Amino acid sequence: MQAVETEMMHRHEGDTTAELALNGEVKWKVDMVTDENIKALQVIADAFSKRTNTVPDDFHTVSDELQSGLNKVMKECRMKGADHDALHHWLEPILMEVKDLKAIMHIGDGNKSFEKVHRQLKVYNHYFE
Repeated sequence: MQAVETEMMHRHEGDTTAELALNGEVKWKVDMVTDENIKALQVIADAFSKRTNTVPDDFHTVSDELQSGLNKVMKECRMKGADHDALHHWLEPILMEVKDLKAIMHIGDGNKSFEKVHRQLKVYNHYFE
């Protein structure tokens, strides 16, 4: 199996967040609607990651797009129990970084914050099915 980055995103250096782990040796289960909504977020992030010559307003726009997708995930999620808890644990860093993207003033900060979101979205398939 390909090595997958498991680092949890941190809002600020020094924050301590427990690392997300598999459910024993298996992936957490997500319902079909949630999976589709997460995959839509991945499409947004993948498309944005290919952009060049970004300006701060571009980060504000992608923040709005991602926030809209996150709102849909939350609204349509019908999951319960440990699988639901694991999903929300995985989502927490994304929620924080998307909020930070909305306030970006410098391209370097935007790139750093967006990369955290993109990296977290990439590890979804390692933990969930």
